[in-house]
Amino acid sequence: MKRSWQVALVCSALGATYAFAQYQSMAPLTGEFDITGRTPVDPPPQERRDTHLRLHLTGRVARTLYDHMQVEAGPNRCGPRTDRREKRIGDTLCSTDGRTYECFLAINIQEQTVQGGWAC
Repeated sequence: MKRSWQVALVCSALGATYAFAQYQSMAPLTGEFDITGRTPVDPPPQERRDTHLRLHLTGRVARTLYDHMQVEAGPNRCGPRTDRREKRIGDTLCSTDGRTYECFLAINIQEQTVQGGWAC
């Protein structure tokens, strides 16, 4: 029994190594996440609180996403920070001040669609 457990562990490790080797450019993520309902702030009492994965991406992943958004950057429309420029495509928002980058989005878990990530 112990031997079969060890074989299963080795096979799993080799499978994971092979899977990740297919994507040489994969990199770690930085940021935060939360599982919430559809309404991010002050949801109605009857609303489920486990339908959306909310992502706040920072650092390299945010800069990469920002750089790959093929739209013009505009002034920050969310909050008082006039030093930031933002790009929006659908419900994905990324912004930068030239030094730091951040992106916000949410994934509706059941529908697998991108929706607005955070309240402004």
